[in-house]
Amino acid sequence: MGDEIEGRERDGSLYLPSLPPDMASARHLVVVAGAEPAATDALATVLRDDGTVRTAYSADALRESLDAEVDVVLVDSELVDGSIDPLLTDVRTREFDCQICVTTPGPDDAVALDTHVDTVVGREPDAVRQAVHRLAMRARYRERLEEFYDLAERRAALAVVERDQAALD
Repeated sequence: MGDEIEGRERDGSLYLPSLPPDMASARHLVVVAGAEPAATDALATVLRDDGTVRTAYSADALRESLDAEVDVVLVDSELVDGSIDPLLTDVRTREFDCQICVTTPGPDDAVALDTHVDTVVGREPDAVRQAVHRLAMRARYRERLEEFYDLAERRAALAVVERDQAALD
């Protein structure tokens, strides 16, 4: 794509590569977590056109809303007092294969985070929607890769069995 410049189109908009129709049309599940219900609900409303959204207004509610079906977790940096890292560590150690996005008050606000975050974005609805879309595509792609590797492993095991049977004949 000649117009793509480091992941952005020439007009500055985010370049989102196309996916096979079955991956692009699949709806994703997002958990939006924030301490301020009005702001959390506003972001959830923006995301509902693209997927299923759960909301959580506390760290405990976020933990309760997680399951294997969740593709993206959108967490406000001010959800907990102090560092958000222990909460993100908890999400990662539960081994749910989800992408994590942290929202900050502004697009340029720095948040000191560990490596448990896939992306950080300001709270602007368009920026959040683009980030969630990108992370949901990444989650679906990862699922497909895992399926591929599982099938490749099975095929390799079957090839070994077939070779051993041929040697016995």
